[in-house]
Amino acid sequence: DAGDINREEKLARIGALYHSAEYAAAVATFNDATLAYEGKTSIELDEVSIFGAAYRKQSESNMFSGEVIDGDDVDDVAAQVAAASARFAAAGAATPLFVPPWNNIHPTLLAALPAGGVEVLSGFDGPRRRETSGLRRLDAHLDVMRWGEAPRFRGRTRFLGRLRRQLAERRRHGRWSEPIGLLTHHLDHDPGAWRFLDQFLAQPAFDWRDWRGALEA
Repeated sequence: DAGDINREEKLARIGALYHSAEYAAAVATFNDATLAYEGKTSIELDEVSIFGAAYRKQSESNMFSGEVIDGDDVDDVAAQVAAASARFAAAGAATPLFVPPWNNIHPTLLAALPAGGVEVLSGFDGPRRRETSGLRRLDAHLDVMRWGEAPRFRGRTRFLGRLRRQLAERRRHGRWSEPIGLLTHHLDHDPGAWRFLDQFLAQPAFDWRDWRGALEA
């Protein structure tokens, strides 16, 4: 049962059992002890990523809003990202990987991330290319959850349907080795999501890679 153990540990145990690689997005505004714990559960995740510079939403009235919005100064954003990177390094969890909250990749953020020490950007189902800013992209493509008034498991049919579409797209364009990223939300998983992950990750046909290996695919 998911409630019997820490959710981070449950996710890591599933990954260890099925030899899948995981990274956790952690918030830099936590205290250093908590930040270090995020990447060092009793069964370690492969790595943590920076989940936003300050994890704040600037406009609750706009569902597409995020940490960075029109009018923000690129130097100010770069300084915030650099400070977040420094906190991760101080906690022993230095990482070049950045995940923007709400998957909001504003042009100002793209310009600021390299100056803040970020090399790899992870959003949701974006283009597989190097950004003009020099950042490398490594996105997630499959979300195990549905969102609304109450988060819940997306459902086997919807999830596998999207997986089939992702595979078909790669076949059409000859991108045979392009990775498909799995997005999880361990704090919000309901029992159905945990059960499905147990079954899905056990499939022997999958070639699970850590994020560095996926970048080279």
